[in-house]
Amino acid sequence: MKIPLILIGLVLSLSLAQPSLAAHSGECHLDPDTVTWTKTEQWVWTQTCQGRIANITTSDFKDNKLSAKFLQTILLFEPWTKAITRKGVRIRGARTDEPLDLSNATIKFPLVLVGSTFTDISFQSAHLGKLTLSGSTVDGTLDMDRLTTASSLIMRNMSMSKGIDLRGANIGGQLTLSDSTVGGTVNMDKLKIDSSLFMRGKASFSAVNLTAAQIGGGLHLGSSGSTSVMWSGDAPYIKLTNARVGEIWDMPEAWPGKVTLHGFSYSGFGLEKKDMSGRDADWLIAWLAKSRPFSPQPYEQLAKVLRVHGHAEEANEVLYAKFEQQREISSGLAGFLLTLRKVVVGYGYHPYWALGWLGGIIALGTLFAQASDHKNLPNVLESLEYSADMVVPIIKLRAKHSDIDHTNPKIRWYFYLHQLMGYFLAYYIITAMTTT
Repeated sequence: MKIPLILIGLVLSLSLAQPSLAAHSGECHLDPDTVTWTKTEQWVWTQTCQGRIANITTSDFKDNKLSAKFLQTILLFEPWTKAITRKGVRIRGARTDEPLDLSNATIKFPLVLVGSTFTDISFQSAHLGKLTLSGSTVDGTLDMDRLTTASSLIMRNMSMSKGIDLRGANIGGQLTLSDSTVGGTVNMDKLKIDSSLFMRGKASFSAVNLTAAQIGGGLHLGSSGSTSVMWSGDAPYIKLTNARVGEIWDMPEAWPGKVTLHGFSYSGFGLEKKDMSGRDADWLIAWLAKSRPFSPQPYEQLAKVLRVHGHAEEANEVLYAKFEQQREISSGLAGFLLTLRKVVVGYGYHPYWALGWLGGIIALGTLFAQASDHKNLPNVLESLEYSADMVVPIIKLRAKHSDIDHTNPKIRWYFYLHQLMGYFLAYYIITAMTTT
């Protein structure tokens, strides 16, 4: 009885496995709809069902039109979805003349629509596996608002005249827009990408909004091995307000005339050998100055990254430029105090400047001490010691200097000011040493 049972089990196993084997051996077990589908659509379905690429450009069909209804049928409804292999739907060279609405769709298999032409496409709130649209043209709107993909979203070498809406999208892999041309705004507000965002090669944009975007990998705008992104339009811009990325991969020419960097954070520059690729502090400061309105955060963020990469001198120059920008837009007491901080200690990045001021004050005090004709200040050396003793707070060189009382009220008031300047210098020197 054991042998027949084994044979029965083997036969059942082979019969259950047969449909799966057939699906990968070029066989299709679901015939196309010959009533409502065109000949081209029937052929595309057969190729897809057999796990092959439906390349209309190399087929015998002159008409490459696929209706939106046909695509919706095979992508969304049974029994068609169950007949699609793990290779997914792969179509090249199609044309769809009416809007393709795949909003709120759930498509687990790979969807590849390359080298094709569309009017409007909506993937709003859709959940997809992997989506590839490379080489395609979208003449209308491309709505990917709140799209979720388990893997990558590949849109290389595309042409999109009216922009892309990727607000709140969640991309499980990388997002590639390299070599693509977008006429309108690329709106990626609150976009989340697990891997990197590629916008390099011959890509051309006029407006990119990455406000509050989170990119786990790098922001690739160009590198030494590829062409940098290009910018078109009268006032091109990229907005990175409160965005967070891993590393910035770019070249000096990769940035448009206007950038918004307030709240933008990044871990570093993905530059070969961690050098600055020909960018000195002046270039970096000019890059930051493109961001309007002024905010100190972009300067502090860049300085932190420069220090991590071993560019402490450039970091100090960037922070100096931050205070210069603050001083230019400040007025009243705030502007006055920043000016004092600049001339005395270079905003804290040139503390040795204070030594020059100290020497000048001591020399001036020496002249006033000599003019006093006080009996305890009979010569220049005594007057110099007295001037130095009065200007240095707390520390006293000679006790007798504290007992000197000037009868001339102008000299007396000068040395009050003299002492005050000593405290003032000490404050700025200590501040410079503890806050930079």
